[in-house]
Amino acid sequence: RTYNSRPYNEAISFWYIFNYLALTLWPVTWALQGEYPRAAPLVLMIIILLTLVIIYIRLGKFSPAASWMEYVFVHFPTQLYLGWILVAAPVNAFVTFGGYVSADYNEAQLDAIRIAGIVVLVALLLLEVAIVAMRRDPVIGYVLLWASIAIAIERWEQ
Repeated sequence: RTYNSRPYNEAISFWYIFNYLALTLWPVTWALQGEYPRAAPLVLMIIILLTLVIIYIRLGKFSPAASWMEYVFVHFPTQLYLGWILVAAPVNAFVTFGGYVSADYNEAQLDAIRIAGIVVLVALLLLEVAIVAMRRDPVIGYVLLWASIAIAIERWEQ
Protein backbone atom coordinates (compact mmCIF):
# COMPACT_ATOMS: atom_id res chain seq x y z
CA ARG A 1 0.00 0.00 0.00
CA THR A 2 1.11 3.51 -0.66
CA TYR A 3 1.29 6.15 2.03
CA ASN A 4 -1.81 7.91 0.72
CA SER A 5 -3.90 4.75 1.00
CA ARG A 6 -3.25 4.34 4.74
CA PRO A 7 -6.53 4.54 6.67
CA TYR A 8 -5.20 7.06 9.20
CA ASN A 9 -3.77 9.46 6.60
CA GLU A 10 -7.00 11.30 5.94
CA ALA A 11 -7.92 11.31 9.63
CA ILE A 12 -4.75 13.07 10.78
CA SER A 13 -3.17 14.94 7.86
CA PHE A 14 -5.00 18.27 8.41
CA TRP A 15 -4.20 18.18 12.12
CA TYR A 16 -0.50 17.49 11.52
CA ILE A 17 -0.28 20.42 9.11
CA PHE A 18 -2.00 22.69 11.64
CA ASN A 19 0.27 21.33 14.38
CA TYR A 20 3.43 22.00 12.38
CA LEU A 21 2.35 25.54 11.55
CA ALA A 22 1.94 26.26 15.27
CA LEU A 23 5.19 24.44 16.01
CA THR A 24 7.02 26.54 13.43
CA LEU A 25 5.74 29.79 14.93
CA TRP A 26 6.26 28.80 18.58
CA PRO A 27 10.07 29.29 18.78
CA VAL A 28 9.80 32.63 16.99
CA THR A 29 7.24 33.95 19.46
CA TRP A 30 9.19 32.44 22.37
CA ALA A 31 12.41 34.16 21.32
CA LEU A 32 10.67 37.47 20.64
CA GLN A 33 8.42 37.65 23.70
CA GLY A 34 9.14 41.34 24.08
CA GLU A 35 7.94 42.00 20.53
CA TYR A 36 4.78 39.88 20.66
CA PRO A 37 2.13 39.59 23.34
CA ARG A 38 3.62 37.60 26.19
CA ALA A 39 0.95 34.92 25.92
CA ALA A 40 1.59 34.20 22.19
CA PRO A 41 3.91 31.22 22.83
CA LEU A 42 1.41 29.80 25.32
CA VAL A 43 -1.48 30.10 22.84
CA LEU A 44 0.63 28.30 20.22
CA MET A 45 1.62 25.63 22.76
CA ILE A 46 -2.06 25.02 23.54
CA ILE A 47 -2.78 24.68 19.81
CA ILE A 48 0.10 22.19 19.52
CA LEU A 49 -1.25 20.24 22.49
CA LEU A 50 -4.84 20.16 21.26
CA THR A 51 -3.90 19.11 17.73
CA LEU A 52 -1.68 16.34 19.11
CA VAL A 53 -4.49 15.06 21.33
CA ILE A 54 -6.78 14.94 18.28
CA ILE A 55 -4.11 13.10 16.28
CA TYR A 56 -3.47 10.68 19.15
CA ILE A 57 -7.16 9.88 19.53
CA ARG A 58 -7.65 9.43 15.79
CA LEU A 59 -4.56 7.23 15.49
CA GLY A 60 -5.85 5.11 18.37
CA LYS A 61 -8.71 3.98 16.17
CA PHE A 62 -6.20 2.43 13.75
CA SER A 63 -3.78 1.17 16.39
CA PRO A 64 -4.77 -2.54 16.43
CA ALA A 65 -4.39 -2.76 12.65
CA ALA A 66 -1.00 -1.01 12.60
CA SER A 67 1.97 -2.91 11.30
CA TRP A 68 5.21 -2.71 13.23
CA MET A 69 6.49 -0.20 10.66
CA GLU A 70 3.44 2.01 11.12
CA TYR A 71 3.89 1.79 14.86
CA VAL A 72 7.59 2.69 14.70
CA PHE A 73 7.23 5.52 12.20
CA VAL A 74 3.76 6.94 13.00
CA HIS A 75 2.35 5.86 16.38
CA PHE A 76 5.53 5.81 18.48
CA PRO A 77 6.78 9.29 17.42
CA THR A 78 3.30 10.72 17.99
CA GLN A 79 3.16 9.19 21.47
CA LEU A 80 6.62 10.49 22.31
CA TYR A 81 5.79 13.95 20.97
CA LEU A 82 2.48 14.10 22.86
CA GLY A 83 4.18 12.99 26.08
CA TRP A 84 6.73 15.76 25.69
CA ILE A 85 4.11 18.43 24.92
CA LEU A 86 1.98 17.31 27.88
CA VAL A 87 4.91 18.38 30.04
CA ALA A 88 6.04 21.38 28.00
CA ALA A 89 2.61 23.07 27.97
CA PRO A 90 2.31 23.51 31.76
CA VAL A 91 5.97 24.53 31.97
CA ASN A 92 5.32 27.08 29.20
CA ALA A 93 2.33 28.37 31.19
CA PHE A 94 4.38 28.77 34.37
CA VAL A 95 7.15 30.58 32.49
CA THR A 96 4.61 32.86 30.82
CA PHE A 97 2.78 33.68 34.02
CA GLY A 98 6.02 33.70 36.00
CA GLY A 99 6.93 36.85 34.08
CA TYR A 100 4.09 38.52 35.94
CA VAL A 101 5.43 37.54 39.37
CA SER A 102 6.57 40.67 41.09
CA ALA A 103 9.40 41.11 43.54
CA ASP A 104 6.77 42.81 45.69
CA TYR A 105 4.90 39.52 46.25
CA ASN A 106 4.76 38.47 49.83
CA GLU A 107 5.62 34.98 51.03
CA ALA A 108 1.96 33.85 51.02
CA GLN A 109 1.58 34.78 47.35
CA LEU A 110 4.80 32.98 46.46
CA ASP A 111 3.61 29.92 48.41
CA ALA A 112 0.40 29.95 46.37
CA ILE A 113 2.48 29.88 43.19
CA ARG A 114 4.53 26.97 44.56
CA ILE A 115 1.37 25.10 45.49
CA ALA A 116 0.04 25.64 41.96
CA GLY A 117 3.24 24.01 40.65
CA ILE A 118 2.70 21.01 42.92
CA VAL A 119 -0.91 20.74 41.77
CA VAL A 120 0.26 20.69 38.14
CA LEU A 121 2.79 17.93 38.93
CA VAL A 122 0.08 15.87 40.63
CA ALA A 123 -2.24 16.44 37.66
CA LEU A 124 0.52 15.23 35.31
CA LEU A 125 0.97 12.14 37.45
CA LEU A 126 -2.78 11.40 37.36
CA LEU A 127 -2.83 11.96 33.62
CA GLU A 128 0.09 9.59 33.25
CA VAL A 129 -1.67 6.88 35.23
CA ALA A 130 -4.91 7.39 33.27
CA ILE A 131 -3.21 7.18 29.87
CA VAL A 132 -1.19 4.12 30.77
CA ALA A 133 -4.22 2.39 32.31
CA MET A 134 -6.86 3.33 29.76
CA ARG A 135 -4.86 3.39 26.53
CA ARG A 136 -2.16 0.93 27.61
CA ASP A 137 0.38 3.41 26.28
CA PRO A 138 3.65 3.11 28.17
CA VAL A 139 5.50 5.58 25.89
CA ILE A 140 3.54 8.61 27.10
CA GLY A 141 3.68 7.26 30.64
CA TYR A 142 7.47 6.96 30.55
CA VAL A 143 7.89 10.45 29.11
CA LEU A 144 5.60 11.96 31.75
CA LEU A 145 7.31 9.99 34.52
CA TRP A 146 10.78 11.07 33.37
CA ALA A 147 9.76 14.71 33.04
CA SER A 148 7.84 14.75 36.33
CA ILE A 149 10.85 13.36 38.19
CA ALA A 150 13.18 15.87 36.50
CA ILE A 151 10.89 18.81 37.35
CA ALA A 152 10.42 17.60 40.94
CA ILE A 153 14.21 17.26 41.42
CA GLU A 154 14.82 20.72 39.99
CA ARG A 155 12.11 22.24 42.20
CA TRP A 156 13.40 20.37 45.26
CA GLU A 157 16.92 21.74 44.77
CA GLN A 158 15.58 25.29 44.68
